[in-house]
Amino acid sequence: MAHESNNIPLTSSFVSLVHLVESVTDNTDNVNNVGHLGYDGGYDDNDDNNDNDDDGKTVHRKKKKNHYFEHHIRKILKKISTDRDMTQQTKTQLNEIAIMTCKFIRQKIFQILQSSKKKTITSDEVESAVSLLFSSQLAKEANDEGRTCLQQYNLNIKELKGQSRHTKASILIPPSILDKLLRDTRFQMGYSASIFLAGVIEYFIRRLIDLSIQSSTKGVRITVHDIEAGIRTDKEMSSYFTTNNIYLFESGIVPFVHPVILQKSGKNDKKSVRLMNKLQETNRPVFPRRFFENRCKTHLTSLLPELRYQKECFSYLQNYLEKWITELLQYTNILTIYSKKSRLTAKDIELVSSIMDRRWPSFLSDEKVE
Repeated sequence: MAHESNNIPLTSSFVSLVHLVESVTDNTDNVNNVGHLGYDGGYDDNDDNNDNDDDGKTVHRKKKKNHYFEHHIRKILKKISTDRDMTQQTKTQLNEIAIMTCKFIRQKIFQILQSSKKKTITSDEVESAVSLLFSSQLAKEANDEGRTCLQQYNLNIKELKGQSRHTKASILIPPSILDKLLRDTRFQMGYSASIFLAGVIEYFIRRLIDLSIQSSTKGVRITVHDIEAGIRTDKEMSSYFTTNNIYLFESGIVPFVHPVILQKSGKNDKKSVRLMNKLQETNRPVFPRRFFENRCKTHLTSLLPELRYQKECFSYLQNYLEKWITELLQYTNILTIYSKKSRLTAKDIELVSSIMDRRWPSFLSDEKVE
């Protein structure tokens, strides 16, 4: 999504709000609240939503929603740990993360096919796309899992004749789901592509669940915060989420206080550490929701008076902005610590913001070197 405005300067980091909205769907009975999401096949758009009954009255039917991986995530969890469960919101967001990962892989596959001038998607293209998307060790383990599933399928293709493909490949995710996500009119698809990718996605989901179980400290049910904490403990997984601007909704932040601050023994320093710990444990919104919503409505009404919006969109926006501000201040704090300064300044924030946005700082624009 590209948006230009003469009144509001938007940084490149704001574009990641698109991934936030795409990575979260609220399970509500009103399909119009989430029907705008851009996943191919997420809703049956070809099916007319209005029918006429015998009396000539218009009957509104709900659009059919495809759950993709949502029903299989709990099976993967039970395979890992029989005594653990997860919240519905966690399952929904894991489902959306898996869909987004498939879409990233599909984009890489299409780029590979166009550059090599091929017309058929095979396991080789999927393996190359996975290697381009993930970092070294994560890509290696995911591809190993995909090759193992494909080998199992080839070994059992005659012995388990009449059985489903995922049974022959010894996986829980049906390759038919990946057929829907990979299908494109420009290219043909070999049988090995969807089986290989199903193994990769199952490994990806299993690793996320493993990390969340290791990071969860209390409760039987895995929450979105456990997923977030698990991601941040794994360098490669954290790099994948950061690089692709994927944010989890209402996941809070991973508690962290810089060791330099902990070493200080002043009265005000200890008070600040206690306050930080208290705020990081609650993971509640910092801005009052009503205050944030009213300010957004006032600003949007002045800019776009004809714009219509749903109430839930402000919760998504507030969650994203608070995470972005927290990340910005965290980096700025590290900058001031290593600069041996005691106070943050506007130039510190601008410098860190320019580094995050990969641009030249505004206070050095007049001194820019060619």
